[in-house]
Amino acid sequence: MKNKYGNEVFIDFKLSKIYFGPTEVSRFLPDGSLQPIGRIYQKPNREMDSITYISTDNQGEEISPPTTDFLEAECGFEKYAKQLTQKSHIDDLEAKANEFAEREWKIAKMRQGKNKKIKNRHINI
Repeated sequence: MKNKYGNEVFIDFKLSKIYFGPTEVSRFLPDGSLQPIGRIYQKPNREMDSITYISTDNQGEEISPPTTDFLEAECGFEKYAKQLTQKSHIDDLEAKANEFAEREWKIAKMRQGKNKKIKNRHINI
């Protein structure tokens, strides 16, 4: 999906309504809909007077190391969204290949059945 500046955008952020709550991260699917892919948790660090951002996927696994720079967390999710897109594309290709292999097998079986019927007709005559 493209933003108003014409740049390609892969992810969308939904800020929490709770102070220091998790930011929901979603990726854009080809049809324009959003699929949630993870969260960015904010951990205040009072000693250094900063915030640490912890990026996790939907299963709670960290996708990039904790950082004090939100842009690094955003870049980590952009890479993750691209990986998910590539993985789903590969899965789609594998499914198509399996479908074609199954069709080919069914056609071969049908041809074998026809050949048997034709041979039996010649023998019976």
